[in-house]
Amino acid sequence: MGIPGENPYLTRHQTQLGPRWAVDGNYLPDGFHLDSLLQRSLDDISETLASSVTAERADSAQLAPIEDTQEVWAAGVTYLRSREARIAESETADLYTKVYEADRVEVFFKATGWRAMGHGDVVNIQVGGLTLENSVMP
Repeated sequence: MGIPGENPYLTRHQTQLGPRWAVDGNYLPDGFHLDSLLQRSLDDISETLASSVTAERADSAQLAPIEDTQEVWAAGVTYLRSREARIAESETADLYTKVYEADRVEVFFKATGWRAMGHGDVVNIQVGGLTLENSVMP
């Protein structure tokens, strides 16, 4: 295969043999793990992807692009309404004011990789005492 584009697009797919990574629409070899790729230098990442990509098209369902062993972190709250709600439910509004107005962004742990769901995945959502089963992630 040719060298992946200047900005290779990594995706993770569900196959009959389990999760498998792909770059620019073609599978990487079985056993490829993002964890090991991220330990390499930027130049080495490009070389590794270029030499590893197969001719096999990645046409199976996509998964969340994260390894089960990795973590999901987020920074702040996107919407003003969410910010106001967090401040209102906090015992000290000053804590959230500091987070939103800090010179350095605060990051928050959200989940482990095995709990992460990808675009279009089916999830169960709890609202109060109700469980909305088989809801689709937007």
